[in-house]
Amino acid sequence: SHSANLVECALKLWAAGYPPLSALLVVLMLAIPSAFMLLTLMQAIPNPSSDELRALAHLLRPWLMLEVFVVGGCVAYSRIQAVATATVDIGGWCLAGSAMLLLGSLALRGDPPLHREKRPRPGSLSLQATTALVITGLILYIPANLLPVLQIERYGSVERDTIVGGVLELVHYDLWPLAVIVFMASVVVPLAKLFGLAWLLWQTRRRSPHRLRQRTLIYRSIDTIGRWSNIDVFMISILGALVQFGALERVRPERGALAFAAVVLITMIAARCFDPRLMWRDAASPREGSA
Repeated sequence: SHSANLVECALKLWAAGYPPLSALLVVLMLAIPSAFMLLTLMQAIPNPSSDELRALAHLLRPWLMLEVFVVGGCVAYSRIQAVATATVDIGGWCLAGSAMLLLGSLALRGDPPLHREKRPRPGSLSLQATTALVITGLILYIPANLLPVLQIERYGSVERDTIVGGVLELVHYDLWPLAVIVFMASVVVPLAKLFGLAWLLWQTRRRSPHRLRQRTLIYRSIDTIGRWSNIDVFMISILGALVQFGALERVRPERGALAFAAVVLITMIAARCFDPRLMWRDAASPREGSA
């Protein structure tokens, strides 16, 4: 019998030789949610720095992933149920409740508009940074999908699953809804983000005045859905912590998990680096430089 909480999941990843994944779990699931909720509570107290606290909370908002972890936990739960008996303890239910309450509070509060700076960022810097990140993400997307993300030792035999292999395993166990969710979040969404950002960069560099509203909506969609690609990363962290039964069955992350986590982070940072106001500014002044 094995049980694990968030801290133990991070420690198991560290012990398996994957400190970056361990640090990522600590930052995304412990540090950022705690900081965001503390900043939100501090805004309820009248103080002269309310605007700064609100701006800082807004910067942390895209990195809140409690609900993404809950979905990743559902996928891990379904995969464990195929080989063992799994139960969700009180900590898991509290985490799910926290995610739902946080989502409800954000819906009631409403998100401020994206990129609220008074002045647009320098056009050349924003475009160059986004371009470099998109190219890096495209390069890492190849090993993220070709290399195994999980190694499963079962009754002495070793299996290595890629992202697509994990989707096929869910299909094998007739878990079609979860298979569709994982395929969309781990395969379709990262690729759509990379090509979507590349298209926005190309249209901005050529100062195209066409479909500006649609392009802005596309950018907002890219910026919103990016965090859902972390479902696989969170699922791997849970499986790696719980499925440790010696010669019977043991799970550990593989190099593909590092590449995939890097793709998710890079695409999220790329979306934050791109300033959508540049599309409008350059389209309105095609003869001026973009810097």
